[in-house]
Amino acid sequence: MEFVKGIICLALSAGLVACSSMKPQGKAQRAEESWLKYRDIEGVEREATFVPRAASELQTDDSALPLGTVLQKVSEGKVIHRHRLGELYNKTDTHEQQFMILVKYGEKSLNPNRAEEMAELMKADAFDFYQFGNYRILHARFQAPRAMCKDIRTRAGVKLEMAVNYYQEQDPAQYYSILLKHHISLKKPLSYNVRYRPYFSASEQVTALGLQDLDNLYGQDLATMEVVDKSLLLLGDICGRRVLP
Repeated sequence: MEFVKGIICLALSAGLVACSSMKPQGKAQRAEESWLKYRDIEGVEREATFVPRAASELQTDDSALPLGTVLQKVSEGKVIHRHRLGELYNKTDTHEQQFMILVKYGEKSLNPNRAEEMAELMKADAFDFYQFGNYRILHARFQAPRAMCKDIRTRAGVKLEMAVNYYQEQDPAQYYSILLKHHISLKKPLSYNVRYRPYFSASEQVTALGLQDLDNLYGQDLATMEVVDKSLLLLGDICGRRVLP
């Protein structure tokens, strides 16, 4: 099982990428097959899918255009609704790896490639950040008492809640999740002993045991790595600081 490796499109059959080579499916079949499960920050399991923009609108060299829309399955009793989560964009990180990013500020989706849009988050008291790719789905929620870039300079700091789901290459139905809460503040040194809760979503006992072994070996390092990465996102990309204190 390889959980953190290279850049790939997450589970083509799960509909989380815009692939023109995919065969057309009927509505019933598409609804049945295109949803991918993930564990969210509240600890509950959710399902998401991706609706790509029309092929004629997609321009891979134009980062101003979203790839499409992420939908979330919401159940109300016996009725299932499709809730629009937001617009998905391509984004290349500092390691030249490409991810699909969704930044949600209130009801708006921001383009992570546009500095003027990301600057709106400097005075935000809350926003959500989703990342798809590299065999994972990540959801991070940032919350501040008043304003992100003001509060991060105080002891009040910024509250980070995060859920990261790592998928099997061969079977995305089998996955391992890390849930954590952390406090980010320039008045406080960054902790390298991050507390987290692991979850194992596997139908086969052998796979479940393998995921537990993975957590025992790498869980602490993965949790710490994700906190450092999201701290740098807030301090660097949003608040304009290049290094951690």
